Amino acid sequence: MSPKTPRHAAANRKGWDFRSDHYQNAITRAGVYTSGEIEWGPNAVPEATVQALGDVRGARVLEVGCGAAQFGIALARKGARVTGIDLSREQLRHARRNVATAGVGMRLEHGDAEDLSRFRPSSFDLVVSDFAVGFIDLDRLLPQVRRVLRPGGRVAVSWTSPILECMTQLGERPLLSFVRSYFDRTPYVERGNDPTWEFKRTYGDWVRSFAGAGLRIVDLIEPQTPRSGTHGWWPQYKWQRTSDVPGTVIWVAEKPKR
Repeated sequence: MSPKTPRHAAANRKGWDFRSDHYQNAITRAGVYTSGEIEWGPNAVPEATVQALGDVRGARVLEVGCGAAQFGIALARKGARVTGIDLSREQLRHARRNVATAGVGMRLEHGDAEDLSRFRPSSFDLVVSDFAVGFIDLDRLLPQVRRVLRPGGRVAVSWTSPILECMTQLGERPLLSFVRSYFDRTPYVERGNDPTWEFKRTYGDWVRSFAGAGLRIVDLIEPQTPRSGTHGWWPQYKWQRTSDVPGTVIWVAEKPKR
């Protein structure tokens, strides 16, 4: 591990390189990301419903933690000019294949999103991330996001709601009981050949990270899952739970115009 690489980034790079083939094959078999539309999170919340992004036609978009590029491809199909960055070479290998199959233009970069120094200041209209920021240190990421956004530019990121983070990871009954303190910020860490490092944050932690980076929160979207409205790959997001408590949250913020 490079002395400049944080422990969480090194763990997640190794983990996603290890699990990428299995994960991409599994979600393909499960029929995930097949609509071709922009969808948020494990419950496939349609962007057309939540409208977190606005009109992306012609927008210069940076996708943080792009993985195999499914979200970015959907953006590109709407006319966005998309650049994706991910720390996993194996995820990017799948991304290159998916981009070629889709026949869209999308630039792919290998790197840690906590360091966006390769991009010029004010070079993007929009920064997005769908279910990647839980692996990333927000206090390192968001100042970088602010720098690369143009004045008035928007950032929209999704992750598990802090409420769902307190519940069972496999969706066992009872579905609506807490098994973890809301105030427990201890990261979720797995070691071995398939390591994972996920940050745990309260709503206040999120707000302070955006404010500390000089980004103005303009919306917090907490979609309610309709009956049977989940693709079933992540059992903790089953509709029986996420119709009562939010599963996905989408934070929307803007860089001040001046």
